[in-house]
Amino acid sequence: MKRNKWVVATGMMMLVFALILSGCGGGDQTAVNSTDDAQPKTSETVQATAGAAASGDEDGDKVVVELKNFAFQPAEITVAAGTTVVFRNEDVSTHNVLQTTEDKVNSEEPGFESPQLPQGVTWEYTFNEPGEYPVLCTVGSHYLMGMVGNVIVTP
Repeated sequence: MKRNKWVVATGMMMLVFALILSGCGGGDQTAVNSTDDAQPKTSETVQATAGAAASGDEDGDKVVVELKNFAFQPAEITVAAGTTVVFRNEDVSTHNVLQTTEDKVNSEEPGFESPQLPQGVTWEYTFNEPGEYPVLCTVGSHYLMGMVGNVIVTP
């Protein structure tokens, strides 16, 4: 009898852990651009580690930022105005991309917001105006675990 209680308790803990890892996704998950569709040039894929900066081509090529390991990779990029940044979710958990800062979540309208992105789905945004664009993930409050990034757009 004691062993059955242990099996049930272990099963419940595994279920709770699975829900935490999934980011309690639920909600409307709109597929924006499956990875089976045309992808940006692989030479433009940013392979830098978190915190490194990368530059996009000035002719409007695309730059990829991966949503991976509950982080934007790289965490900061520098691109020219007119560059399209492709946010690609490589995590099992669902993520989104919200243009705001941690202190303004739920208190101000974001500059832009992606839909929730399941694993393997991408979402693109073209940065036309120079400036700094802090981004974060609000699904499951992942930004509280450090899922924040920054896009610097130069003229």
